[in-house]
Amino acid sequence: MPTDSKPTIFINPAKCIGCRQCEIACAVEHSQSKDLFSAIFEDPLPLPRIHILPMEPTTYP
Repeated sequence: MPTDSKPTIFINPAKCIGCRQCEIACAVEHSQSKDLFSAIFEDPLPLPRIHILPMEPTTYP
């Protein structure tokens, strides 16, 4: 991968159920500890870089 390109996440909207697990995984991956249980005690808290938009009757990543 070239150093000037950004990683891309491809999501299938037909399979998205809006559980937000991808947001949690993203926040943990960008945390200092890279561990779910340690990341919740970090200061500042790690933040996800992807977001889910809930829209009735479905959700959109």
